[in-house]
Amino acid sequence: MTLPMDVRIASEKARFGFVFAKLGIVPEAASSWFLPRIVGIANALDLCLSGRIVDATEAQALASSGPSTRRTTCRRPPAPSRAALRRVRRPCRWR
Repeated sequence: MTLPMDVRIASEKARFGFVFAKLGIVPEAASSWFLPRIVGIANALDLCLSGRIVDATEAQALASSGPSTRRTTCRRPPAPSRAALRRVRRPCRWR
């Protein structure tokens, strides 16, 4: 819900996660549109495909860092992972 906002305020105890892959579903349109523009495409794919949850400190670092060099092994259902990859690379275009 905070991705489209101009300013994001979170406590130090806040946690953020894109757990769509864990649920076997594709990311919603807002996530696939805004996330790559905030954290970069490499970090967005890492978050969407791994489904990991990050704390506020790591989320702030992701938003201010460059492309991720961390490699993860994705053990998620292939169809939602492919759909997530497609949506992040080519997000929905609203008319």
